[in-house]
Amino acid sequence: GLQPRRARHRDGARLALIAPAALQPRQTAVGMTIAAQWEHHNPILGVKNQAIPQFGGDSDEVASPGLKKKSERKTTARRDKVPK
Repeated sequence: GLQPRRARHRDGARLALIAPAALQPRQTAVGMTIAAQWEHHNPILGVKNQAIPQFGGDSDEVASPGLKKKSERKTTARRDKVPK
C-alpha cells in the first residue's frame, strides 16, 4: 500500500537534504524525491477518479477522498441572453 511509498518519499526528501555533492549530485536526489512524490500521488488520483463512476456523483464515498458531491456544488447564475 501507501506505507512503502511514504517511506521512499521521506527517504528521498532526506537524501536531497543531506547528500554530499561528491557522492550524490543534488539534481539526482531531487529527481528521486519528485519521482517518489508522484509514485505516492498517482494512486490517490486514481481513487478520486474511480469514486464518481463507481458510487455516483452525489454519494458520501465521493466526498470522503476530498471531492465535492454533485449536490454541494454551486449552480451558476442564469443570465439573460439579450443584454438590456
